[in-house]
Amino acid sequence: MNILFLSGRELDYPRNSLIHRFLSKDHSVRFIGQYRGKASILRQSILSTIIGLPVLMSGRYDLCYVGFFGQLLLFPLGLLHRQRFLLDAFVSAYDTLCFDRQVIASGSVLGRLAHWIDQFASLRATHILVDTQAHADYFQREFNIAPEKMDVIFVGCDDELFQPIDIQSEPQRILFYGSYLPLHGLEYILGAAEIIEKTRPSVRFHLIGPDPGKACDLNITRQRNLKNVEWRPPVPLTQLPYEIQRAEICLGGHFGISAKAGRVIAGKTFQCLAMGKPTIVGDNIANRELMQPGRDACFSPMGNSMILAENILNLLDQPKLCKLLGENGRAAYLTKASNQVLQKKLNAILFRIAE
Repeated sequence: MNILFLSGRELDYPRNSLIHRFLSKDHSVRFIGQYRGKASILRQSILSTIIGLPVLMSGRYDLCYVGFFGQLLLFPLGLLHRQRFLLDAFVSAYDTLCFDRQVIASGSVLGRLAHWIDQFASLRATHILVDTQAHADYFQREFNIAPEKMDVIFVGCDDELFQPIDIQSEPQRILFYGSYLPLHGLEYILGAAEIIEKTRPSVRFHLIGPDPGKACDLNITRQRNLKNVEWRPPVPLTQLPYEIQRAEICLGGHFGISAKAGRVIAGKTFQCLAMGKPTIVGDNIANRELMQPGRDACFSPMGNSMILAENILNLLDQPKLCKLLGENGRAAYLTKASNQVLQKKLNAILFRIAE
């Protein structure tokens, strides 16, 4: 199958990178867009559209795959060409801007525009991919999308990179990494660290991400002066497996209380499960699509530092349970979200659309 791959975000963004790799293994794929960097989504989308339109109009493609964040691309492309479009609606612009990050009001002109962009792109697309069934249910309710028009492809991870490695974990080392977005719930992780510092100061929290003083209004975290928290800058993707393996327990998330946090599975959760590490996740319906509470991972109520702290200490005191969670979590990943499983499912979707 000949596929044109367009994207609003750069190709090395994890979601785009993994899907592009799946497609390229079995199909002829041409990518148009930005390969690396962090230019604004709007600038990338406009550039991709300008470059992509002539190619799309003149080339012979069986399908155009519109990757994350591609809703903006469907407006000019959808109006000017009747190509079959497979849209990866990995993120809703409306939900993210109005409710998760609360950048604009949902009833404002910009809020209504964001809603219209999501809805137009979803209706124009031939078929839609999302990352969880909970996310699919949201799109069906909010944008009036038919259930049969949607399929779920888990985020997954590069399991050639994220797999068990022979490095001894460090006792009482707790790991969380990310960009400290609101849905991550960093304030609840810090709350748990603050509680644990008073009772077991030997437990160490290693947080890998941007300067907390510059991310998501988290200046208050510096005032807590938590001695059991080590702030570290982001590391290359290739180094993450070593950081995960060194931890005794990994915090997968999401722990925030936004509606979006309850509809998605964190990318880091797949990575930690793939490596067979005991992982604590937020107790939401999305995580239950992949894992069984108490068997594959430890589920902790979202937005609750006290119980998160209790769960961390409970796992530290039960090494056999930690080992069991790690083994079962990896098994759940291999069964439901491995590269082999996701690629097979994506191919089935492609050929169904092309019929």
